[in-house]
Amino acid sequence: MNVEHFWEIVANLRESILSEEQGDLFEPLEKKLIQLENIHELGELAARTFPGRTSDEQFTYHKNNNGLGCADLAIAMRDRRWTRG
Repeated sequence: MNVEHFWEIVANLRESILSEEQGDLFEPLEKKLIQLENIHELGELAARTFPGRTSDEQFTYHKNNNGLGCADLAIAMRDRRWTRG
């Protein structure tokens, strides 16, 4: 599945996508298949300034471009609890 088909795209650090030209997101951005303002940061999900998924049918593409895997796991578990209510 191509990245533009995901309901939401979350990256650890949005700026790294551009500064490091991270291909799986940089190329779709260049081709205008996705927009940078539609890529959310993991911190937004943790701070609840971005709601994340609202149902099990929605899929998230997570770009682990900076940070630690254990932090990502904690956020994913928290997002799963919110979805279940």
